[in-house]
Amino acid sequence: MRLFPKTQFDLAVSILSRGWSALTLILSPGRGTVIGPRSKQPTAMEFSPTGRGFLSLAGRGGRGESKRLLSRKDHGLSVRIPLKPERAARGAAAYGIPPNTWSRMQLSCKSCACIAASTAIWMFAIVQSQSGQMDEFLIYLWNAPEDPDPEANAKALAEAGFAVVDWDPARLDILKRHGLKAMVHGPFSEDLFRKLASEKAVWGYHLGDEPYPEDKFAPIAEQLRTIERIDPAHMPFINMLSTTGDFLRTYMDTVRPPLLSFDYYQWWWGTDRYFEKLEGFREAAQAAHVPLAACFEVSANPAVERGDTGYLPDNPRKLRQSVYTTLAYGAKGIEWYSAKMLFEPKSARLTPAGRDVAALNNEIKGIGSVLVALRSIDVFQTAPLPAATRTPPKDYWIHVLAEEGRPGLVQGMLKDDHGRDYLLVANRDYRDAQAVNVRLQSKWLGIAPWNKPKTYSYAIEQFNKAKADWIPVSSSSSTGFNFVIGAGDGELFRIATKVTP
Repeated sequence: MRLFPKTQFDLAVSILSRGWSALTLILSPGRGTVIGPRSKQPTAMEFSPTGRGFLSLAGRGGRGESKRLLSRKDHGLSVRIPLKPERAARGAAAYGIPPNTWSRMQLSCKSCACIAASTAIWMFAIVQSQSGQMDEFLIYLWNAPEDPDPEANAKALAEAGFAVVDWDPARLDILKRHGLKAMVHGPFSEDLFRKLASEKAVWGYHLGDEPYPEDKFAPIAEQLRTIERIDPAHMPFINMLSTTGDFLRTYMDTVRPPLLSFDYYQWWWGTDRYFEKLEGFREAAQAAHVPLAACFEVSANPAVERGDTGYLPDNPRKLRQSVYTTLAYGAKGIEWYSAKMLFEPKSARLTPAGRDVAALNNEIKGIGSVLVALRSIDVFQTAPLPAATRTPPKDYWIHVLAEEGRPGLVQGMLKDDHGRDYLLVANRDYRDAQAVNVRLQSKWLGIAPWNKPKTYSYAIEQFNKAKADWIPVSSSSSTGFNFVIGAGDGELFRIATKVTP
């Protein structure tokens, strides 16, 4: 189904409503039909882009209840539907809708007889097929180097592998020369949003870091809605505390961020809850259909917060473990805190920890260009299991086995738009490499015995991080393959399934 040209959507049954007997929503480019409310007169419905990230469908004629998608307002319906801003803008332009002044397109609505006796009905909501995706992988540095020469700062940031940096919007010309984009900080105004709306060297607006308590959420949400209305092309950015549970749910419901970013510095605050945090934030991002990003400490020295700037020899391996385990959880961006640990004082020269980050950034650029287009499907772990994690079910089609007595592995399962599977294995052991055994079995285990078994084969490729290309795994078969993973490292595999008729 295409609602806007070049904008792909899926239909999903997602809402239960009271007061209507049945409703079917059918949309096609420029028009739509709503069948179902019991009113005898046609009900006017409107479909309109409402700024960054959402489309709106509104009408009168019944009461509805749902978390997130359906809200009760004056006995009418209001449905908010996630939509990538760039695609919305392209679609709107194709219909001649001026940017930032979204016009409304009329939908027709018909009534029909009751289809079901129950007062509960199904309503079809449109969910963007690319929900949870971004166009570019995010590599962001908090703060900026303090060299008095801004040209030298931008050059050093680009060479260190960053894509997004904190920057003065009045000096975007410097960023453009180095292929960087700006994270703009306040104070903000509607005039500033209008001025920057067409700037390609702007990535987004930094609206807050670790907002607390909950009464801080509403003002941030209001500012975010203003950006959606005026400058839908740029990302409103908020970084969250690592607190999950009701606090995170309240934030997601109130602010409705287009990206979920959080920090949990495991090498400073303890590794015992690290994966528990990843599980909770991945779950929240998946539920909201938004991409996930995480912030890491530049230095793994836990005494940094007490002013000790000493460099630890295992710093590169610890940072690598943090990044690759997070990527296995489907993250679409990494952030580094902060420039003061990355650069020498009053200089654009990298510290030893900064050189570790730069090497990792430039490696992640290649694999990030693949991961940014993938959907996170499942995440499993091997024993010993960290808190809140799980192993794959026995009949799961792919099992990753670690060496016995070792810290274990993370098994991230992902998919692309062509239905191909991806496996990202991350080594939780930041001290040593370990041998990995990947076992493959049928994807159709557990089917009824009277069904004919499928004949299948797997074609497996491994991502070459050094050259950013794919290498066939020669030992691949229907039973599995082996490889060695470096300390704290991650390896990505692409698996194509061929079913023989």
